Formats: sequence, C-alpha cells, structure tokens
Amino acid sequence: MTSKLLLIIIAVVVLAAINDRGLFSSFETPEILAVERQGRAINKYEFQRLFDAHKPFSSLAKADQYTVVEGYMDSCAICKRLEAGFGDFVSKRKDVLMQRVHFPESGMQMAFTGSSQAEIQQLQQDYERRIKSYNFCGTPHVEIYDANRELIVADKCTSREGTRFLERWMAAE
Repeated sequence: MTSKLLLIIIAVVVLAAINDRGLFSSFETPEILAVERQGRAINKYEFQRLFDAHKPFSSLAKADQYTVVEGYMDSCAICKRLEAGFGDFVSKRKDVLMQRVHFPESGMQMAFTGSSQAEIQQLQQDYERRIKSYNFCGTPHVEIYDANRELIVADKCTSREGTRFLERWMAAE
C-alpha cells in the first residue's frame, strides 16, 4: 500500500515539474498568414533612439505579419541563445518580422536642465513615467504582436511569458 502511494506522489511531482516547464501548456503555434514579409526579416534598433522619439515597442509592430520585439543586451546569455535561432525561424516563417531593440550595457545617461527646481523635477517625473511605460525589467524582453498590430503576449516584470512563448514557437517550427 505504501509503495503505491509513493508511486502516486512521484508521478504527481513529475507531472507538476513537466507542466511547470510548459510541456502541457495550451500553447498553439500561430497560424501561418497568407502574406509574406517584404524586405529584411531581422531589424535592429537602439533603445535610446526609440525613447528619444517617444516611440513605444508597439510602434515597431507591422501590419499584416507577426512582429516579435526582443529587447536585448550584448552580455545577456539568454538573448544570445534566442538570437541563435532567429535566422532559421524567420526563414521558415515568412510572416514573421523580428525587431531587436538593443539596450546599452552602461544604461542611459540623462541630464535635466530647467529654469527652476520645479521644472527640473517635472522633467525627471516625465522621464521616469516614460521609462515605466515600456514595462521593461531586464533582458531578454519579448513582446509579440499579431497581424493587426495587437499584442499577443509580452514579458512583464513578474513573468517571462513572451520569452517562453517565443522559445516554444521557435522550437515548434
């Protein structure tokens, strides 16, 4: 009787571990769109330029194709592992565009000048609000948009849903 109970406990633990890794999740590969992308499949952007132009990550999404926005740093090992599969992935999925956003290793340097302390504080608050609007908490940062430029899935500060989705999607292709 105890050996059966032990086997059941082991089975439950193994199934829970497998499920935690997403092997039994409800992931479905996005359907292949009839349209094929035009031009390059992998584009690179500097975060500082997007930020200075007040462009959110969603502005990189292109209509009529899936768009993967991946924020990365050169020193990020997970980013390098993801990047290694991008070429094969976009060659198989002609309806997918990769938009890579490079974050500087040294961070962003900002200086605020104004005619009063209140004006400087307002500039700092605006800066902080804009930074927070990106919902970026580390690399990699993945956001995936559908053909209507609607967000499908994204990394959040408390989860890596976008990264896991992209890893499963690339593995399925």
